[in-house]
Amino acid sequence: MTFRIGGDQPIEHHNVAKTMYLNGHSTKEISDKIGVSTRQVRNILRSKGVTIRGKRRTNGRKVNEDFFKTWSNEMAYVLGFVITDGNISNSTLTVSQNERYILEEIRIAMDSDYEIKRRKNGVNDIYVLSMYRKEIVDDLKALGISEGKSRVVEFPEVPDEYLSHFIRGVIDGDGWVQDRGYVMNVTNASKPFSESLHSVFNRLGYNGRIVEDRNAYRVWISGKEDVARLADWVYEDKGELYLRRKFDRMNINKTLAS
Repeated sequence: MTFRIGGDQPIEHHNVAKTMYLNGHSTKEISDKIGVSTRQVRNILRSKGVTIRGKRRTNGRKVNEDFFKTWSNEMAYVLGFVITDGNISNSTLTVSQNERYILEEIRIAMDSDYEIKRRKNGVNDIYVLSMYRKEIVDDLKALGISEGKSRVVEFPEVPDEYLSHFIRGVIDGDGWVQDRGYVMNVTNASKPFSESLHSVFNRLGYNGRIVEDRNAYRVWISGKEDVARLADWVYEDKGELYLRRKFDRMNINKTLAS
């Protein structure tokens, strides 16, 4: 019989994780070994009383500089979010959002303690997370993100197993969902990115279309069944990386039907 701790991972995973970590292996190496996310690895280690090693620090702040080097559910989501709602400049990655909590989750995923700052944006406040690491910016450039990317960014080569997480990040960054849950669209200034996103939706059998509107491109999914089906796909294994208001709207028709 396999016993589980906290109803989560088999006890042998906990023992392997602790042993590997104490022998100098990284949380990424452990996650690859036992088949769970790095977040789950950290939770396992904490449950075993293991002190987590700090990441390399610059100016008193830490971040996982290797975050964008290896595909994972978390990396794919954050990449989608950065492509649509972030920017890079010199050695700085900046992500902005109205909801502070999603930046907190991104910060946790990246093992960072950079400060989230609150700024005025017209009548509303906006929250900004800026991280200063040349290595991170270089890795994002290798994935196709450039400074002033909005009109030229290409759809990256995302492995199929991480595509749903990447697109959830894209929807959270640049998506809009009708409050009745009948339509969803992603608006982007890049024609090649929008055409590739449209092709992905078509390949998956969603009722989609692409429309050019004042130097922007809107990629639509229409019909409450297709929006709900898209929600099933992008929110599977979502963890904590998702915007709650968009999750609620994309799932509203399933809620009403239950």
